[in-house]
Amino acid sequence: MTDYIESSGLSLKLAEQAGLVAAGKEGSFYDRFRGRLIFPIENIFGEIVAFGGRILGEGEPKYLNSPESPVYTKGKNLYGLFRARDAIRQSGFCLIVEGYFDAISLWNAGVRNVVATLGTALTRDHLELLRRYTQNVVALFDPDIAGRKALDRSLELFLGANLHARALVLPEGCDPDDYIKKYGKEKLEELIAAAPAISDYYIDNVLGDGSTFEENRDLVKTAMEFVGKISDEIEKNLFIKRIAEKLGIDQTLLKKAAHRKAGKIQQAGVAALKRSAEIHLNPIEMNLIRLMLEYPQKTLFVESEKILNYFMEPSLQKLGDKIIETYKLLGYIDINMILSSDEDKLLRESIYKLSIEAPPTDENMVDRNFADNVRRIREKWYKEQKRVIQLKLRQAQESGDGELIRELIFQKQNLMREEKQLQ
Repeated sequence: MTDYIESSGLSLKLAEQAGLVAAGKEGSFYDRFRGRLIFPIENIFGEIVAFGGRILGEGEPKYLNSPESPVYTKGKNLYGLFRARDAIRQSGFCLIVEGYFDAISLWNAGVRNVVATLGTALTRDHLELLRRYTQNVVALFDPDIAGRKALDRSLELFLGANLHARALVLPEGCDPDDYIKKYGKEKLEELIAAAPAISDYYIDNVLGDGSTFEENRDLVKTAMEFVGKISDEIEKNLFIKRIAEKLGIDQTLLKKAAHRKAGKIQQAGVAALKRSAEIHLNPIEMNLIRLMLEYPQKTLFVESEKILNYFMEPSLQKLGDKIIETYKLLGYIDINMILSSDEDKLLRESIYKLSIEAPPTDENMVDRNFADNVRRIREKWYKEQKRVIQLKLRQAQESGDGELIRELIFQKQNLMREEKQLQ
């Protein structure tokens, strides 16, 4: 790698920043991943942004990953998501595992709706990525202590992300790679179907049992903190009911405590929600925004067509401009960075919902999809402009304003001529 980069006239210093080579003595460089089996890591657009390497033979570390760089952040990428996204949409849920080999073994066995974390615990950004494709997740972690701790840490994220998450810890000390090889796809699917909701897992395996008044009081306090992070009211009430049954406490009291806490949080967010509810989300414009996020390399086409000038919803036009600016500056797009405030929540949620419900895009039809969407936005804009002019023309005719009539007819003719030229 080092020889190839050098002979190509490229910068070894830049290659070091990208994690391809490492610095040696006296300004020299050497291959970072020498003697390793390589796992290319793709972002959600299929672009290779990093590598993982497993050592061949003896040595440490067993696994070596690219360092974080301007194009790669571990907490914002999931291994295999680009290849699994259509299967995730079709199956309606996503399996999350911990390693490359687990993901590849499941894929080879026919389980295609699977992704893996990249040497880091699950993050909020990971779950936001998944929400583009599904709201249902099964966390499939190793049965050892480290695997259970990783799942425990993820509970709060799942509850706060409004994802319908289930927890699966495999029996007999198996990890996903071992289990699929030993028992096959059908047995694994049976376990997945029977996996408990993340809240049930929390109650049975994390909350534990209190043997004294003080212990029960602490358990209730801990449980109430988690209740406040569950946004779905039905799920919240079921969670409270299970806690009450487990600890032998009147669930009415628990519900009152939970609602008091929720009421304070809700009051703080009322103003923001009212502002958000005023946003009108034009479906054709929203679809182009979705396509831009899914295929950011096409944002330059959107810019060249000047199609954002034809948007009738200012908030979506502003978002489109931000997407183009971000892609030109960074080379990638992070919707959570662009729409980061509470005021943007409704728009952000609407984009996630549209991404989940949209049918899988045929990669060979991407250009046509963009072109069709651009055409429909223009058609809608011109139709609205002609409607407004026609309304003004009718009013001018009723008032007998000859000069205004001539001006409006001239505007209408220009508009029709311009529309015809674009077609």
